[in-house]
Amino acid sequence: MRERMLGRLSGVALTLLRGMRRRLASGGGGLPRARLLDLLGRASLGLGLEPEERFGEAILCFGAAAAIYMRKEEIDAWARQRCKQGEACRRLAGAGFPKAWEDAVFHYEAALVVLTRRQVPALYADALENLAIAYRELPSKDRKASTLKAIDCYRRALRVFTFQLMPLKNARLHDGLGSAFLGLCAGAARPQQNACRALRHFERALRVRSKSRYPCEYAATQLNRAGGYLQLASCQPDPRETTRLARICLQEARDGFMRCGQAGRAAQVERRLEALGASS
Repeated sequence: MRERMLGRLSGVALTLLRGMRRRLASGGGGLPRARLLDLLGRASLGLGLEPEERFGEAILCFGAAAAIYMRKEEIDAWARQRCKQGEACRRLAGAGFPKAWEDAVFHYEAALVVLTRRQVPALYADALENLAIAYRELPSKDRKASTLKAIDCYRRALRVFTFQLMPLKNARLHDGLGSAFLGLCAGAARPQQNACRALRHFERALRVRSKSRYPCEYAATQLNRAGGYLQLASCQPDPRETTRLARICLQEARDGFMRCGQAGRAAQVERRLEALGASS
C-alpha cells in the first residue's frame, strides 16, 4: 500500500516536472531558467520511478539547461551540465540499459572539449574518470580500442588526483587502471605484461585502501588483485606460487566484505575460493 502510494506521488511529481521543464525550455530566457532546469534535473534523479523515466527526465532537464548556457556563451556552465547528463546516462546504463553507455561517452567527450586541467582541475579529472568507466563498459566490437582510451583517461586524471593531494581518489583511479589493464589480457600476444601492470596499480591503490580504514574498498581491490594473479598464473609453466598469492587475496577480500557487512559479496568470493581449491 505504501509503495503504491509513493509510486503515485512520484508519478504526479514527474508530470509536474515535465510540464515545468517544457515551459522553462521553450521560453528562451536567461540564466535563472537554466539554474531552475538544473534543479529540476537533480529532483528527477530522486524520484521513486522506473530508471528510464527518472534518469531520462533528468537528462532532458540538464540538456535544456545546457542549451541555455550555450546561447548565453556560459561555456563552463554548459560543460558542467553535459557532465551531469553523462552521469545520468551512467546511472541509467547501470540500471540495466547498456546502450546508455554510448550516450555517457558522448556527453563526457563533449564536456572535455571545454574543460581544462588548469581552470577546473577537479571537474576535469572527474570527467576523465567517468569517461574511462564508460569506455570500459561500452558495448563495442573493438574492446581493445575502448580499453586503451579508458587507460589514457585514467592516466590523465592521475596527473590531477595525485597521491599527495587526493589520496582516496588517487587510489580509486589506480584500482580502475589496474582493472583496465586486466581487460587487455584477453587475446593479447603477451598477457603477462598487462597482468603485471595491473598488479602494480592494485598495489598502489592499497597504499591508501587499508584493511582497517577502508575495509570495503580494500576488499574490492584485493578481489581485483586476485584476478591479476590468476591471469598471471595462466601464463606460467608452474603457477603454484602465483595461485597461492591469488588465494590469499581472495581470503582477504572475503574477510573484508564480511567486515563491512557485504555478506553477499563475501559469499561470492568464498565460492571462488572453493572453485580455486578444487582446481589446484
